[in-house]
Amino acid sequence: MFRISDILGDQFYSQDIEKAYATDKYIYFLAKIERFLGKIQLKKKIKGEEIEEFLQELTHNFSSYEQDFLAHFFQYHIKEKFLPVHILNMMFIVWEAMHQSHFKNTEIMRAVKAAFFIDISLVKFQNIVEKKSIFNQKEKDIVSRHPVLSAQIFAAIFPRQHKIKDFIYHHHSGKYKRFSSELQIVTICDEFESLTHLRSYRGKMNPARAIEKISRKFSPEYLMSLFYFVNRLGFYPFTTKVQLSNGEQALVVTQNKGFPFRPKVKVVSKGANEGNIIDLVNTPSVYIDYVL
Repeated sequence: MFRISDILGDQFYSQDIEKAYATDKYIYFLAKIERFLGKIQLKKKIKGEEIEEFLQELTHNFSSYEQDFLAHFFQYHIKEKFLPVHILNMMFIVWEAMHQSHFKNTEIMRAVKAAFFIDISLVKFQNIVEKKSIFNQKEKDIVSRHPVLSAQIFAAIFPRQHKIKDFIYHHHSGKYKRFSSELQIVTICDEFESLTHLRSYRGKMNPARAIEKISRKFSPEYLMSLFYFVNRLGFYPFTTKVQLSNGEQALVVTQNKGFPFRPKVKVVSKGANEGNIIDLVNTPSVYIDYVL
């Protein structure tokens, strides 16, 4: 089971998670998600009011500390312990993508709630999803049950919210297209988060390449909401190593809001320009050729 002490060290205990709120909002909400996952593993009852209160607190902090969550998005690569990170990232992408678009708050909250639950039952298969190799057929068959189990977990907590339950059940099939636009966006964001983060059995994909792959599968009108998020995050996250058009290699150090393809980079190639910072917005003759 994932423990927050895996990140912060053994001195961090669950009874102290409130203290984390003052120092690191991302870690604080990871700890809260871990509590819910622990209850599910132990088959303890979770009230709908607990979830609603948690989601309200979370989205309020997304709004107040947006830059902090953006900064953390690619920084926690817990290869063997991905589920709480995946759930938190998913909810943040969905919120970030939708709140800058035309969606109402009720629609955003519905989508964030769906994002919380779609993969939550994977906690029951930790020994499989955390393994460091590709799943065999038996393991694929076991893990393939998780949409049904996630829908059951959701229905036990919110028995009257049938549309979200049905979406969770059909999320990993082509039938997601029958659902409302805010729920379809959850599917797009889930695929983006998965492709751009490490898993125990594979590496990660650069955001630009992930967008290219996703764009072949989804309708353009729903991709626009994801583009809002990627525009804020940048196609080339902090510390991405890139090849520049002038032949030099560099590391991305800062995003330029509104220019996702043109961040500030630090030259790491040996030579006269080593260590120099290049703002690609102000240097139009130089651009990122590809990711190394």
